[in-house]
Amino acid sequence: MNTVSIHGRKLINLLGRANTPLIFDVRRRPAFDSANHTIASAQWASHERAEEWATRLTDQDVVVFCVHGEQVSRTAASTLQRLGVHARWLEGGIEAYEAAKGPTVRIDSLVHADKPSRWV
Repeated sequence: MNTVSIHGRKLINLLGRANTPLIFDVRRRPAFDSANHTIASAQWASHERAEEWATRLTDQDVVVFCVHGEQVSRTAASTLQRLGVHARWLEGGIEAYEAAKGPTVRIDSLVHADKPSRWV
């Protein structure tokens, strides 16, 4: 799988800007449901259904992440790229992002976890 990645620091620097990519939390549902936090502005989406939700991502930059930045997010990024979406996967997943002190939001504070949070 030859996909493009993004480092957590680079993503942190993009947050809150006009060129902030759409961010998708593609952790498997059990991992997401047991988690406390997600990346600010992220919305959950099933990596297994990436072909379905790719259709609404025309001309958008996208970053997908999972727990460790391995198979799940790379598979989602690969699927999206194959469908013409400019998608990258987050190196090291949310674990590395949190270690880099990236902003997160509590999942239980979100009204709809499958909708993006607002980040200012």
